Amino acid sequence: MRNIELVTAWEISRKGGTRIFTHEHEYYELVYYCSGDGMSTVEKDGCKIASNVCAVIPPHKQHEEYHLKDSRVFCIGFYCDAPLCAGVYKDVHGELYATVRSIVVEIMNQFANYREMVDLKLQELLLQLLRLQEAPSKPGMKNFEYAVSYIAQNFHEKIILQDVAKQLHLSYDYFQHRFKELMGESPQQFLIRKRLDAAERMLMEENISITEIAQRCGFSNSAQFSAMFKQSRKKTPREVKKKVENLS
Repeated sequence: MRNIELVTAWEISRKGGTRIFTHEHEYYELVYYCSGDGMSTVEKDGCKIASNVCAVIPPHKQHEEYHLKDSRVFCIGFYCDAPLCAGVYKDVHGELYATVRSIVVEIMNQFANYREMVDLKLQELLLQLLRLQEAPSKPGMKNFEYAVSYIAQNFHEKIILQDVAKQLHLSYDYFQHRFKELMGESPQQFLIRKRLDAAERMLMEENISITEIAQRCGFSNSAQFSAMFKQSRKKTPREVKKKVENLS
C-alpha cells in the first residue's frame, strides 16, 4: 500500500466571477468540480472547468482558478509517496466523485471510526487517480496539446488560427471541431479567454493604463478589449481598476 495522509477536505460553492489567484501548497491537492464553468490553470497550462472534472495539482506547483459561473467544488489536500502528475481528468462514470464526497462527508460529520474509514477511502482515491493517469489519451490529443500550448504562450501576439491548423496538417473546420471536442470550447474562445485572464491580472496587479493592457494582451484596441471584457466578466476594465484603486 502507498503512504497517503490527509491534510484537508472540504466543500465550497464559488460565485460566478470569483478568481482564486496564483498560489501553491506543500502537498498534493485534488479539486473536484461538481458543477460550474471557468478555467483552471496549473503552471500556465489552462484547462476548462466543467461538471465532473477534477484537477490534480502536485506540491509547489503554482495554480489559479477563474469561475465564470457559480460552481460547487470539493477539495482534498494530501501527502503521498505516489508519483502523481499535474493534470485535469474527466470523471466519466462518477466513481471519483463518490470517493471524494465520502471523504468530505466523513470529515465533516466525524462518524464512528471515521479516521479508519477516511484512511481506506484515501487508498481508494489514490488508486483511482493512478488509473486515470495511466489511461490512454484521446486520439489526436498530442497534436492539440501543441495547439493549446502555442496559443497559451503566444496569446499576446497576432495569432492566425488558420495557420495553427495548417501546422497540424488539418483543415480549419476540422481543427475547430476537434479542438472544441477535446477542450470544451473553440480555439477562438480559448484565445480570447487567455487574453482576458491576463488582462484581468494586469488590471488588479499593475499600475498601467487600460490602453497599454489591451496592447500587451493582443487586443486590436482598447474599445475591443473593453467590450469583450464586459461581455465576459460583466464589468468594465475601468470598474475593476477603480475598485482596486479604492482598496489600496
